[in-house]
Amino acid sequence: AYYLLLHLWCGLFGFSPVALRLLSVVGGLVLVSGIWLLTAHLLGRRAATIAALGAALAPMQVFYSQEVRMYAWVAALGALSWYAFLRVNPDPVRRGRWALAYVAVTTVALYTEYYAALLCLGQLAFALAWDHPWRSGWRRWIGKNLNVFLPPLLFLPWLAYALPRLVPYVAAKRGLDGDAPLDPLTFVWAHLSAFASGHRVGPTQPGWLPALTALGLLAVAALGVARLSRDRRARLMLVCYLVLPISLGYLVNLVYPFSPRFFERVLLPFSPPILVAAAAGVIWATRRRPWTGWLAAALILLPAANLYYLWTVPRYPDRDYRPLFQVIRGLGSSEDRVLCLHPWQYGYAVSYLPPRLRHPYLAPTDAWDETVVRRSDLSEVLSGARTIWFPSHQSLGRILESEVQADLDALASPADSGWFGSETLLLAYVPEAEDLVPGEVAGFQAGPSEVAGAFSPETRAGTGAVSVYLSWDPAFQAADGLTASLRLVDDLGQVYASSDFPLVGREQRRALLVPWGTPAIPLRLALVVSHGGSELIPDPPVPGRNHAVLGSVTVLPADEAPPTVSDLGLVPSGAEFAGGLTLAGYGRLPAAVAQGDELVIPILWLGQKRQSGEYLVFLQVLAADGNLIAASESRIAHGVWPPSEWPAGTMVRDQQTLTIPAGAPAGDVTLILGLLDPTTRARIETSAGDHIQLGTFRVSERERSFTRPPSAVESSVPFGEVATLAGYSIEKRVADSTSGEGIGNEITVTLVWKANQETATRYQSFVHLTGDDGVTVAQSVHTPGDAPTTSWLPGQYVEDVHHLSLPADGSDAGPPRIEIGLYDPETGIRLIPQSEAAADGRLPIGTIDLP
Repeated sequence: AYYLLLHLWCGLFGFSPVALRLLSVVGGLVLVSGIWLLTAHLLGRRAATIAALGAALAPMQVFYSQEVRMYAWVAALGALSWYAFLRVNPDPVRRGRWALAYVAVTTVALYTEYYAALLCLGQLAFALAWDHPWRSGWRRWIGKNLNVFLPPLLFLPWLAYALPRLVPYVAAKRGLDGDAPLDPLTFVWAHLSAFASGHRVGPTQPGWLPALTALGLLAVAALGVARLSRDRRARLMLVCYLVLPISLGYLVNLVYPFSPRFFERVLLPFSPPILVAAAAGVIWATRRRPWTGWLAAALILLPAANLYYLWTVPRYPDRDYRPLFQVIRGLGSSEDRVLCLHPWQYGYAVSYLPPRLRHPYLAPTDAWDETVVRRSDLSEVLSGARTIWFPSHQSLGRILESEVQADLDALASPADSGWFGSETLLLAYVPEAEDLVPGEVAGFQAGPSEVAGAFSPETRAGTGAVSVYLSWDPAFQAADGLTASLRLVDDLGQVYASSDFPLVGREQRRALLVPWGTPAIPLRLALVVSHGGSELIPDPPVPGRNHAVLGSVTVLPADEAPPTVSDLGLVPSGAEFAGGLTLAGYGRLPAAVAQGDELVIPILWLGQKRQSGEYLVFLQVLAADGNLIAASESRIAHGVWPPSEWPAGTMVRDQQTLTIPAGAPAGDVTLILGLLDPTTRARIETSAGDHIQLGTFRVSERERSFTRPPSAVESSVPFGEVATLAGYSIEKRVADSTSGEGIGNEITVTLVWKANQETATRYQSFVHLTGDDGVTVAQSVHTPGDAPTTSWLPGQYVEDVHHLSLPADGSDAGPPRIEIGLYDPETGIRLIPQSEAAADGRLPIGTIDLP
């Protein structure tokens, strides 16, 4: 019933998350009204107001009044069911509208949640205890209580349909979940405490707070039960509305245990009696002494303190699909499909994706048990899509998920993959392309010596993909930790698209999605191979380049309207510069940037008309007093596609960077952006002035050490004017082959650098194992000490640890040399060590014997 109502609701108000949640908000309001009516009928209006106020602030009720689930509504229907049940006149002639209302509300509750059957059992128990049939006769008793039997009878058609499917599902779920039955005290306390103070939503919420506030409310409810000792009707209602359903729920727990996080929700319809009893307790305490009444009222409202954590702590951090769909919104086109194996994934896709991407496909999971049917359906879906996005749920057995992934691997080219939380792996697949052209042959030192393949020579920005077929050297054996990366780069080395994947097998098919705003120019299809996080050197090496080039890909403009700026994950701006160039959006600023780090700002430009000239983009970081802390200037898109060549209406993604100086003062700063005329240096005006404020962030102070750390060998070799090698240590580790432990033979080289001056270049440190023949057999390259050289201050010491895996076999050329150095990755230029032993920018510090 809930999902039918939700379908009708969405037809009126749409599928936005706000509209979907609003239906549950209405259910929460109906629940507050139902509790007021029920309490007023039993105890009067004053008690009803107290109970309704407690319900409005009860964390459990608020929690499920925000969930797009049936629980708020079934709780509301339960309260209305009991209210109508108690209003039904026992005289069959005078039953009237209350009997009809009871049958309607209770039947809808049964069709909303299976546990609503306990409502009917409780009301049947109430009728049996209130009017004993063995005294008045069964026929007369059934005639007086006929309304109690009608909802279950009206529910039988659905039960006949669902029961054969429900029982096997619950039995299988029990086996998969592996939940154990709870003991009676744990079961009862879990439910009563949750009903009173809500769920504990996260580890930051103190465990004592919900427990303490629950005890306070339950104590007031216990006073109310004592006060109702003379009110047989209200007392019997509490037993049949709360105690009996909880007891029967415990018996169900023994047969079909179910205790995941927030499992108390299934018995939420039986929580209102606690608030009814608590309201009675407040009335009783008020009549005794006014201050005790105020205290009791405070104890009822005290659970509302848990609302702070309910509103500030993510409830389902491992099941939040919004970041996942943001990826699809930013990369997807109108021809993409989202493959859903579960109905709730289909609902998420409809809710969180905009209309241009709202094409989810709900798999017929029963039919997909047959491999032939599954592969045929997948082939059909692939034939009409640019990309298939597959959110693979990695829990609950994931048998079908694994089979679908294997089928997609065989039928299409993997384009992307990424984890979202611990339960969902997002996979992207592109149908195989037929118009591939042969690529250049590439190789890598200490890696595959030959890589050949084919690729798509032409694609479109935002709506296209580059299909790639790779074939590795047959003599090459893939090693653990060996990964590859396909990238689209320009002549300056800027990366516009990338896809990382493990290097497995001899042949691989991959695809590269082309983001919206990619310049419509020829770009290089680059291949990077890494081992253990260090990028291997291409063979033959090219200075300043850490990738091999497979070929050139021509990017064409998109053939459909672009997505919104928000879909691309950027902050909308719309600031128009004189000349018809618009800053459509920009990336969100981080909360803090450490001294010496780069601030990378994605920028989205919109050329409303063809530009007549070029511009310089300037970024400035200003302190609170207006002083300039950092600045940068660069051409739009760094000049690779000048605005004068853009067709009217073109959207171009730009990326500007700015380095925070190592000595920048810590504190809050402001970032501004503007355009300059490169000839006159005049700022280009906007409607808001000569610059745009992008936001504020904090410059954080970096931890530094000016005390020399110990090292096995002391040194004093300057590298240019930037730093001095103050010492180093070499440690060899051999795996224990007898015990099977260890991660293999490796060496650890620890370098100690001393900064001589500040630098604006982000140097990388390297350690090479080089044979006498000049061949590098192993290497490690990274940012020295995990602190960029742009953050170094004169006199600062930095410990730089490198781990290198040793080759399995020794070399006839003798033990390899350990050579170290610093180089600029953008130019490939090495800093020259001021030592006679150095050559080609590399300083030898020892040799190592191979196993």
